[in-house]
Amino acid sequence: MAPVINAGATQLQVTVPSLCGTGTVKVSTNGQTASGPIFTYDTTYTLTAFATGLSNPQYLTIDGAGSLYVTNFGNGTIAKISSAGSVSTFASGLNGPTGITIDANSNIYVSTNNNMNVSTIYKITPSGTASSFAAITGYVYGLTIDNSGNLYAANAGTGAISMVTSSGSVSTFASGMPSITGIAFSSNGNLYATGTTNGSVYKITPGGAVTGVSNGFSFGGQNGIAVDNNNNLYITVFDNNTLSQTNTVTKIDVSGTISTITTGLDDPCGLAIDVNGNFFVVNTLAATVSKLTVQ
Repeated sequence: MAPVINAGATQLQVTVPSLCGTGTVKVSTNGQTASGPIFTYDTTYTLTAFATGLSNPQYLTIDGAGSLYVTNFGNGTIAKISSAGSVSTFASGLNGPTGITIDANSNIYVSTNNNMNVSTIYKITPSGTASSFAAITGYVYGLTIDNSGNLYAANAGTGAISMVTSSGSVSTFASGMPSITGIAFSSNGNLYATGTTNGSVYKITPGGAVTGVSNGFSFGGQNGIAVDNNNNLYITVFDNNTLSQTNTVTKIDVSGTISTITTGLDDPCGLAIDVNGNFFVVNTLAATVSKLTVQ
């Protein structure tokens, strides 16, 4: 709904809500509604440095207060970054942390990987206490969680997604996706994943059925994926063959159209969107986090 600034017989002047998207203009007054032309919101993105001083960072998640939690693969810690960009250590003593996600009770789940081809997933309480939660054979990167509290783990070693219940029971949710790394849920319950071997993006239904969404990317290693409220996909791409660009955040909209929303990153991996529609991107080589402010 757009607040009206000025109304005339043939013209309305309104304040356009931020990120309102695309749709038909509708005007309602005195119980009557009239439809107008299609309106498109022209979104712009501003890239800025948000946090520095990390150690081979991988993935990130956001809590309800807007703080970021980033896995530092290099020193086995979880960094907490305040909404102002201040960095502190939230948890330590982890062996090769990669994927990370947060549940409704602010418990954090982290996947760790060692040379024994077993990924241990840890649960970390809001106070920073870590305990072993589940073990998965393979090499787990991205993590995400559904509304029922079930955890999903992208297993690059087996090309499958594991589901872990709240009690720690592990089962295979979907398979047949070589070297998957990033995973994220959409608002309609579908899960999306990226595969680094063939540069593909996959859609997985709530029943576990897998279909391809797009291919032809060259991710250059593990990468991240996020979904906005309109079910558009965003992926971090180190070497993007489709658009002949490198170090991008690339958008795949609901119609399948591919576009780049920013360049200038440094081996981007983890990606997250906050409640205001702003993006946070982990730059693995630069050991930083960048912010994409949306207008």
